[in-house]
Amino acid sequence: MTNLLSQNYVEITTEEIMDWLASMEIDFHRINGDFLLKDKKRELIISNNKNKENENYTMNDANVVWFRRWHQFEYEEQLIIGNPVIDHDTKSRLMNFLKGEYMTFCNYLFSKVNRDKWIDHPGTQSLNKLFVLEKASELGIKIPETLVTNDKQSLIEFIKIHNQVITKPLNEVDAFEIENHNFFFDTKLVTLKDAESYSNDFFYMSLFQEAVPKKYEIRIFWLDEEFFPMVIFSQRRKESQYDFRVYDFETPDRMIPYKLDSEVEEKLNSLAKGFGYRHCSIDCIINDSYETVFLEINPIGQFGMVSKPCNYYLEKKMAQYLVDYEKSYINQQSKNK
Repeated sequence: MTNLLSQNYVEITTEEIMDWLASMEIDFHRINGDFLLKDKKRELIISNNKNKENENYTMNDANVVWFRRWHQFEYEEQLIIGNPVIDHDTKSRLMNFLKGEYMTFCNYLFSKVNRDKWIDHPGTQSLNKLFVLEKASELGIKIPETLVTNDKQSLIEFIKIHNQVITKPLNEVDAFEIENHNFFFDTKLVTLKDAESYSNDFFYMSLFQEAVPKKYEIRIFWLDEEFFPMVIFSQRRKESQYDFRVYDFETPDRMIPYKLDSEVEEKLNSLAKGFGYRHCSIDCIINDSYETVFLEINPIGQFGMVSKPCNYYLEKKMAQYLVDYEKSYINQQSKNK
């Protein structure tokens, strides 16, 4: 049996893979990230006699455990954010406390699953962009010149060297709402005028990169040494020149299959495998000299956006990969007996 660990909403990819597994008559079980919060008995007993996990949430009964995504903490937000009595600072601290409580328990459950059963362990999902860029550079993969600083003058000098510079989050992209206005941390151009206008000499530590002129963007789904690349012609619109996620739903950017250079594939293979992944999404661009420039890895990126425009049927391939992995695990266990 295969366990699918997912979130409880807006996770179409998991549901489509479930459809393929069902069509193959494969036994599977989906566990959502909020499953401990439902109105059902959950308990863990630790004593001098024997530790006991409630059968409702044991994860080690499957031959394969695929970690897709996990709890998004909407339940905790509903408990705290909407409470008019609690001030903003206390709400924030309570949210962090509840997240810590929940994940401490979940990490205990994750640790009870044999490491060989995991297809992407939860511990590999939080990826440091700086480590990735550093490793890519060591492997000879071309990357944008990158600066992390809190210093206004350093930024000004960086912009003068590279002419055009972008900024994006060091961590994950996020969105938030203030007074009915939505804000999204996407990639933005930072001009010399912007930098010179900053009122303070120091600001919060931020990531800046040279804005590499691009012919087009490449979004890749990588599945255990197999590449499924897609070209995104995002340069036709000013809004998406630096971030293709600024969509135009009326006239979407053209997306077609692409073939990577074999040398690039070899280096990207080493990069993804070096971080312990069995699958991930990889973002690159093709510069004016038609060189492949690596941007970042997303361990849990949506791959439906690559699958459907290119007719890759990645959901089916992922389902088959789960099936094959389970067979391999069972065979290995038989040999070890």
